[in-house]
Parts: sequence; C-alpha cells; structure tokens
Amino acid sequence: MKKHFSIIILCSLYYACTNNTENAKYFVRNGEIEDSNFNASGAIEEYNKAIELNHQDTEAFYLRGVAKYQLNNYRGAIQDFDSTLKLDPHYLKAFIDRSVAKSMIKDYKGEFEDVDIVIKLHSGSANDYSIRGSSEYHLQEYANAILDYDTAISMDPKFNYYYKLRGLACYALKDYQNAIMNYDTAIQLAHIKLESRNTYKCRGTAKLKLKDYKGACLDFNEAKELGDTTAADSIKKYCQ
Repeated sequence: MKKHFSIIILCSLYYACTNNTENAKYFVRNGEIEDSNFNASGAIEEYNKAIELNHQDTEAFYLRGVAKYQLNNYRGAIQDFDSTLKLDPHYLKAFIDRSVAKSMIKDYKGEFEDVDIVIKLHSGSANDYSIRGSSEYHLQEYANAILDYDTAISMDPKFNYYYKLRGLACYALKDYQNAIMNYDTAIQLAHIKLESRNTYKCRGTAKLKLKDYKGACLDFNEAKELGDTTAADSIKKYCQ
C-alpha cells in the first residue's frame, strides 16, 4: 500500500512537471506571435507566464530579453540573457545579443568579452568581427579594431559599412590618407547614395586634416544635400 502510494505521488509530480513544460511552451508561442505583430510588451507578458510555469525555459528567458531590448530596456535584456546563459552556457545568440545590449549602455568592455567568446568558440562571422572591432574602437584600441575590420572585410568585401568603420579607426590613429581611401570605398559600395551622407562628412573632415579645403568643402556640401544635419556647421566654419 505504501509503495503504491509513493508511485502515485511520483506519477502526479511527473505529470505536473510535464504539464507545466507544455503550458510554458504554449505561452512562448503566444509571445512569438505577439512579437511578430510588433507588440513587444504583449510578448513579455506571455514570456512571463512561461517562466512562471517553467523556470528552466531557456527560450523564454532569451526571447523575453529580445523583447526588452526592443523596448530599449537594455539592462533588463542583459539580465534575461544572463539567465539564458546560466541555463545554457553555449547559447550563441544570447552572447551576441547581450554584447549588443551592453554596447547600448556603453559597456564596451563587456561587449568585447561577449563577442570575443563567440569568435573563439564558433569561429565568428564578418559581423562578429565588426562588433568586436567596434568595441575595441570605443576602448581606444584602434590598431586592434583595424585588424578586426580587416577580417570582416576579407569575409564580406562588398559591405560598405565595414570600410567606413575602418576609416574611422584610421582617422583616430591620424592616418588620414588611409581613412580617406576607406571612405572612398564605402561611398562606392553604397547601394543608394543616401547611405553615404555621414561618410561624406567623415571624408571631408579627414581632407581638412590634409589641408585639402576644396575637397573637404565639396564633401561637406554633398553631406548636407543628402541630409546630414551636422554638415552645415562645417560649411559655415570652413567653406565661407
């Protein structure tokens, strides 16, 4: 009788756990539907329900972090990505998204550490190297940033933005000629001219350093025509 009673209890516990897991999945799916309808707040409510039922639901924590990020709650997003990685230390997307969230609160050291793990464990994509380069740039490690931008460009040589980033790092090292060459390539590879409005401004600033005032003013005017709101100040200061 005692043995029979113990079996009943175990079966009940198993059923409850299984039922909670299945119900949690249901709320996770609901959260994804809300998110697909651009309702991040509604998605969070559904993920909250899932987590309440199953505190081990890695996907619910991760997706709630993504939804919080969409609402500009970067610290809340980081906390959820932390929870995701405690449950699954190899959850690649959580490392990547946590690094981006950290950059939004200017935790560039934390950003670097996360994306560095991604690159070391999973080889890394061009975008991963670009993110690590950007964290190094903000940490004023410009030479290392250039090395990472070099790798990103070697993996995806047609993406114009990587050249702009490398140009910024070259400018920070006072290598104005190479900065201009990178900006040139970024402008040439842009799919539409509007993409390059700030790049024209950056190139103009580099040309000023080389005393190419005519070229600088042409770039500032181009930037202004394309909608760069800061270009007017440079035109007023250097081109009149």
